[in-house]
Amino acid sequence: MNRKLLINLLLLLVVAALGLFAWLEPGKEPERLDRLTGRSPDGVQSLRIEHPDGRVLEFGQRGGGWHMLRPYDLPANRIRLTALARVVEAPIIGSFPLPKENLAQFGLDKPIRLQVDNDSFLFGASNPVNNQRYVEHGGRLNLVIDRFYHHLGALPEQLLSPSLLPEGTRLKEIKVPQYRLYKTGMGWAMEPADPSLSPDDLNQRVQDWLRAQSLQIVAIDKVEGGEEVALTLEGDRIDRFLIQKREGQIWLIEPDLKIGYLLPGGSDLLSPPGSGKPETAIPGTSPAPTPAAD
Repeated sequence: MNRKLLINLLLLLVVAALGLFAWLEPGKEPERLDRLTGRSPDGVQSLRIEHPDGRVLEFGQRGGGWHMLRPYDLPANRIRLTALARVVEAPIIGSFPLPKENLAQFGLDKPIRLQVDNDSFLFGASNPVNNQRYVEHGGRLNLVIDRFYHHLGALPEQLLSPSLLPEGTRLKEIKVPQYRLYKTGMGWAMEPADPSLSPDDLNQRVQDWLRAQSLQIVAIDKVEGGEEVALTLEGDRIDRFLIQKREGQIWLIEPDLKIGYLLPGGSDLLSPPGSGKPETAIPGTSPAPTPAAD
């Protein structure tokens, strides 16, 4: 490292330290620090993540929420995508002209690129002194609090919505190995019938499915056979899942997309309403899903 670059780095660290002190100083308004852009995250419509190895993830606003467009066409994790969009208002702790001849020194020779609408941000290495991240934007080397990189580095499945069904879904039928719920002109009915159950009990089970969320979503290398869950939506679209289990854990596998959703422990979605028995073992289910290799 030449002397001029070393001096510039030291100056950058001093500026960053002073900026961080100002940002954290009691009574100091964070708004007084310069931001990466003058935009509000509320207006962000699209996000694109480009990895050095060529992997690309794309997201867009759809129906008032975030949707993954690539590599899956599925609702995205609202919390994580909203957090990523906030990069446009990230406070700049330190800023310096971009040293184009020394990009590797800052991890910017092989960066992760985040495209936020028409704004481009290159994320490099973290500063080992203060755990801030080097970000190139507008031809400048910036230091920001490292709040974004763990979202950028996440697997595509980790950025999907944990909900089994999209928000606003209307169900017509729920068919699982142990029971069937279906909508009639008088409300919900169940097979096999259980006279001890009230309409509220059946409605509650429908709501349980509509609100169901997975603890984990993984890509599956090989889809094994298994008993089926079929959820018929209004418009007659049918979402199908295969039931697989492992060490007391229940997975619902989307066979076409090869994605596995892990149900929370104690979930009774697969048991008849009113049974009070969470499913920890399903007779006839296949072995555990095999996660895809990294």
